[in-house]
Amino acid sequence: MKTKCYNCNSIGDTVKFCKKKVYKIDIVENDDETKVFENYKTYKLCLSVEKKFVEKIEFEKGVVKFMIDSGSDVSIVNEATYETHIDEFSELRKPTFRLLEYNGSKVEMKGVAKCEKIGIDMIVVFGDFENILGRNYMKKNKWFPNYEVNQIQTEESIIKNYEKELVKKYPRLFENNLGCVDLEVEIKIKKDKEPKFFKTPRKIPYGLEEATKNKIDRMISNGILEKIENPRWGSPMCVVLKGVDDTHTKPKHVAIFRAVLSKPTSAVSYKKHFAF
Repeated sequence: MKTKCYNCNSIGDTVKFCKKKVYKIDIVENDDETKVFENYKTYKLCLSVEKKFVEKIEFEKGVVKFMIDSGSDVSIVNEATYETHIDEFSELRKPTFRLLEYNGSKVEMKGVAKCEKIGIDMIVVFGDFENILGRNYMKKNKWFPNYEVNQIQTEESIIKNYEKELVKKYPRLFENNLGCVDLEVEIKIKKDKEPKFFKTPRKIPYGLEEATKNKIDRMISNGILEKIENPRWGSPMCVVLKGVDDTHTKPKHVAIFRAVLSKPTSAVSYKKHFAF
């Protein structure tokens, strides 16, 4: 099967090894401008469409609204505002940096001038940009917005309140100690069946040996298990990993009663039931 080059349409060639490949070079028309800004810092504006924080600054010819933008590296003023309040600014000088919008497009600048009223350098830009006070203003004046904190009753908070009511109403259900149920079970053994005792337990993984021993000791101290000398009945036990937390391993002990009690038992009766 012969391949076809999608670059020169030759049979038996590929694009990767094509000798007629043409490399495109982007030509910059204004080469002088590229050289001038080659080593200059680039500032970016972050024009938010969310709720805006506005700072009103009073000049001699009127009040000017500035948008507080913590995402903007610098502060800017549009040309119309600058021309109206030109007496509030120092002499305009040539910028030594580039200014980009949040989408990466270049912002045309008229120059940089210091606003005597605020005490910071502001960039004068062409177009209908909003007047912006950026991070340089916030840093100089230690400005932080005055946020109002409103507490809203959400579905999650309602559920938490309901949980507290349940814990208060049924404290025994949520105690950290062992929960016991007022229920007795009687297992009847057939008279003709001999007792069985499995002395050798199922193999316990080495990593669970210490945790298993600790849990058995804890169950004995809490009254769940009881030591018996010379027992007649004994079921094998299987140990599996239930989980691991930050403090210890959690083994789960499962007694295999079927190996001992499945055939010798005749009935199981419940003497007393527990009700909430």
